[in-house]
Amino acid sequence: MVGRITRDIIETKIGRQITNSKIFSKPANSGPIMIPPIPDSKFIGTLPEGDLEGPNLQEKQHQDAYEAEVKLYRSLEDLKKNYVVIHQLKFTHEQYSVFVKEHNCNKKLCERGEKDHPCHKQLRQIEGECDFVVVGANFVVIFEVKALSLQKTDVDKVKFVGCCESALLQRKRMKDLVKSIDRTVVTFEFTVFPNISINDVEERYLNDETIIFSEDLHYITSIVASCEDFSRFLVPIKFDFRGGLCRCLTGLWCIDQENKWDLTSCELTKCIKDIDQKLRGALVTRKAVDSETYKTRGKGKAKRKKIYPENPEMVEAPDLFKSYLNISCLTKDQLDVFNSEERFLWVEGPAGSGKTITMLGKIIDIVKNKSAHSRVLLLIYGWERVPAVAHYHKILNSIFEERTCAVVTHYYKNIKGDIYDKVAAAERSLSKRLMKYSKLRIVILLMQDKNVSTSPKIYEIMTSFNYVFVDDYQKLIDITSDHNANYISNYIANEYFSQCNIFLDGLQPLVKNRATNNASLWVFCDMGQSWSNPILAAFNKDDKKVLDEFRNMFESQKKLSVNLRNTYEIATVLSVIREHYNKMDLTDKSNLLGLQPQERGHFLRGTKPTIYLKLDNSPAAFEGILEEEFKLLRGPGSSLDQKNIGIMFHTDLHNKEELYDSICCRCIVGQNVYEIYDMNDVIETKACSSAEWAAIIYIFRFYSESKYYYESRRFSDLIPFLYTALSRARVHSTVIIYNYTPFHCECTDKMLSDLYRNYRDVCKMIISDDIYHNFHPHVNLYF
Repeated sequence: MVGRITRDIIETKIGRQITNSKIFSKPANSGPIMIPPIPDSKFIGTLPEGDLEGPNLQEKQHQDAYEAEVKLYRSLEDLKKNYVVIHQLKFTHEQYSVFVKEHNCNKKLCERGEKDHPCHKQLRQIEGECDFVVVGANFVVIFEVKALSLQKTDVDKVKFVGCCESALLQRKRMKDLVKSIDRTVVTFEFTVFPNISINDVEERYLNDETIIFSEDLHYITSIVASCEDFSRFLVPIKFDFRGGLCRCLTGLWCIDQENKWDLTSCELTKCIKDIDQKLRGALVTRKAVDSETYKTRGKGKAKRKKIYPENPEMVEAPDLFKSYLNISCLTKDQLDVFNSEERFLWVEGPAGSGKTITMLGKIIDIVKNKSAHSRVLLLIYGWERVPAVAHYHKILNSIFEERTCAVVTHYYKNIKGDIYDKVAAAERSLSKRLMKYSKLRIVILLMQDKNVSTSPKIYEIMTSFNYVFVDDYQKLIDITSDHNANYISNYIANEYFSQCNIFLDGLQPLVKNRATNNASLWVFCDMGQSWSNPILAAFNKDDKKVLDEFRNMFESQKKLSVNLRNTYEIATVLSVIREHYNKMDLTDKSNLLGLQPQERGHFLRGTKPTIYLKLDNSPAAFEGILEEEFKLLRGPGSSLDQKNIGIMFHTDLHNKEELYDSICCRCIVGQNVYEIYDMNDVIETKACSSAEWAAIIYIFRFYSESKYYYESRRFSDLIPFLYTALSRARVHSTVIIYNYTPFHCECTDKMLSDLYRNYRDVCKMIISDDIYHNFHPHVNLYF
């Protein structure tokens, strides 16, 4: 912070560092430099339906205005050249006066009247703002966005004219600022109405080339390119076009109202980390964000009373969640599950709806507030290296000063002998370790890899606990199915192996024999993350019947639906994938799977998930992309470390080693060693249960013919795995699908086509040229 701001501070001390790191290091024609790299979400909460008033109405208006800006932001992201795009450029009277020494008051309701007179604002008072500034080689484009929606009433015309006049004043103020920095630059100005169609306005406004309507957003790249072409006739291109002008504008964006600045605020990894922290703490309402800000920055200051808009889905989390899980808000449905006292409870909900958080809260509540002799068994499937396991262990050991929790892994892959010897030895090892931790209140039983086979004694183990919780139940069913269905698995099932598993000998009898045991069982699941669900529904009716009967034994069943874990963009893409999964039908009949729908829980924005489609079947298909992703996420000055980034894959056994080698070598780029990933850091989709990262990279090898049901083009390996993997990313995600061939799986093609054609505002899909060349013209049916 400085006492008096000067041009030298804005341009040299701040702006030069930004331009050197973000602009001149970027290759030409590599796309725009977006500042900030992610839209800054402020009005993030969902609102009641129907007529709104008071704070709710004001919030809705703010949301509409911001969403209108996001539409243009997403359109500008598609620019081909590395223009500099600055969003929400605000400046105080003092900062503006640094460049525009003398300027008149442009406040409509100024008490001095409408005549021109010198501006009389306070130094730290906001002078103005500009929604978007695009800086090109020898030109600047100024965009003012208006969120007006016409309601076909008599006042529509008055509102529209008022918005146009207001935008003109804002545009002029910004143009004066640009010209004061560099008088030779060519400026273009536009007013954008993203929510108004060309069919809704008078023709005279259509003839105004400075007004852009909703249909024109598709041509933003052409509009900016036209501005550049026209400017060349007026001013010759300078060698260092993004010199003083760009340094001044970026420096002005970075400095705040108090003349403080943070150079990392325009860095992608810093934005990812900030949004990730909000999502981790469920800071998905303005009230929750303000409360958290006050805790960290408001010491010694009186807390201002605010009236906040109503968020019908959200409630303040009980103190237990705040203290142990750092969670500020819950949905009403989560709170309902947490307060439940049923002995047998089935909880179903889509990825990111808060099943695991609710479950952990309930376990902590039991250990703290129930009998001191109550013991809890938490049953999950996955690997010890998955962050979720260590996270659970750490949280559940923080309840008391003394040790409370231990992790026990059930694993027999390395045991010698036939299947009988392996299972028997694993059982003895499991019993020994459980006896060792018999005085601990909580045991996490980790079923690792494909080793869900056990012995009938698993029932005795479960009933020795008062409470049994199962997280991601669908994964146990997938792996049990892996051993029991020859058409699903490459494994040879034998009678002993297929009959001894965690479901048949543990969970099912626990509920069936409820009269003779005292254990409670809570199951948390999402069949939308199960790859075997549609196959069982279509072909293995007996297994499906057993599973349905088991579910119906539960005296209470509750559902969660609101997504809180992922950004708006990822949550929207997940919702689309889930809809296509629900339509997956392997029979000639309409056999919808009946998945719980996924609802949006907030408007926290992130990067658009990027999906690469590659025809190449070798690591060369993704090595270059991996290299760029590591540069982006782990390059110099990154705010992210290795634990913030998940690398997942799905491929067959023959390609695993080759894929591991490619990932590990791509972590070393030039002279920069970001992190040495090894096989333990790269996780299969099946083993990532309840894992969460700020960012993920997912590599999927597409099967030309589904190894599960190639006779039908209605089953997709990709859809359930993509849904699971993408849901692990809270903020940023990159998906590489290689060996992709269109027309081999109808439902996969339809899902990808839906994202490509209808959801470009939330998803970026990059299709390799060889797919177009090899499948033209038929590929145009989808892309």
